[in-house]
Amino acid sequence: MSEELQLGRKRAVLAGAAAIAIMATLCALSQMPGSPISVAGMNLFDLFNTASSVYMMPIGGFFITIFAGWIMSRKRFHTELTSDGLYGRRLYPIVRGIIRYFAPVVIALLFLNQLGIVK
Repeated sequence: MSEELQLGRKRAVLAGAAAIAIMATLCALSQMPGSPISVAGMNLFDLFNTASSVYMMPIGGFFITIFAGWIMSRKRFHTELTSDGLYGRRLYPIVRGIIRYFAPVVIALLFLNQLGIVK
């Protein structure tokens, strides 16, 4: 934030803390009985929780496995997974196979199940 908006470090920290405090206050106030603060019938806390746990995490996990399994170079993946060859060299082919073929399918099926498309 300090680099993008040309703010000093102290101002950037204060701006970030203020944004977090405002959002936290709105989330807390939206949970009060009879609160007018809601979106799509959910209070803000539930909305943010649903958005992150139901949508963002599965989609992010899916794309991470696609990137790690298919886009990242084999050498770089091996280096990252085995700490430059120090650990888990025998498990590397198994883990690579899981990340390339098994994990994306399972994540996609779980996501579609959570949306109610696949049961």
